[in-house]
Amino acid sequence: MRCEKFREIVEETGDRDWPAMLHQHLRQCAACAEYARDWRKVRTGLTLLSAEPAPEPMLGFAARVLRRLEDSAGFFPSGEDLLERAGRRMVYATLFVALVLVMVLVLPTSGPVRAKASLQLFPAEPAVVAENNPFLVDDSAANPPMAPSVPAENRGKATQ
Repeated sequence: MRCEKFREIVEETGDRDWPAMLHQHLRQCAACAEYARDWRKVRTGLTLLSAEPAPEPMLGFAARVLRRLEDSAGFFPSGEDLLERAGRRMVYATLFVALVLVMVLVLPTSGPVRAKASLQLFPAEPAVVAENNPFLVDDSAANPPMAPSVPAENRGKATQ
């Protein structure tokens, strides 16, 4: 027999007649034997407690309890208020989800950060960049260097 099944039967039957297999399990399992002892003590204590008469309430006990209940009535929301708040939150959550869905469907899937646009801004081939960029093209062969300019006052004089 499993310990869980044993404990269920002990809790349901109490100290009444136990089947032979329960007694056999008690002899074999020390944990269940201790559980049965503890359960008997709890059951005996509850039986003795139920036999004692309840104490008489002090004067004004009922009035104090009623006053505290009336004072705390505004503290706890009523069922209608609770449902109204939950309904509002559900509506807000639904609107938020709908807004996000519309934004996902309406906004374009490409932009300056996406792959296509970044490829257009930063081409991978440096030769293409050099051909189209006038600052990077080596045009020394096409245009020979110019002669140094001579100031006007020195033009007629011979160079020594």
